[in-house]
Amino acid sequence: MYLMGYDILLCLIGSFKFSIKNISLIPFFFSLYGYFSAWSNRDKKIVSNNLSKFVRSYRYKNMFKKVINKDY
Repeated sequence: MYLMGYDILLCLIGSFKFSIKNISLIPFFFSLYGYFSAWSNRDKKIVSNNLSKFVRSYRYKNMFKKVINKDY
């Protein structure tokens, strides 16, 4: 997730969602470990800074859309 330009909040939300789908906390911790490991090693991201900004804004926009458009 770090290599794709996600920030820590997107990493937490994505990891949590993935863990819920798998009904296990292990993927959550592995995802966080991978994110912080890549961050601390200063691994080179696979996307440019402009694309990172776009990816983050796109993901946040879609998350807010899903939260706002929930029918209860």
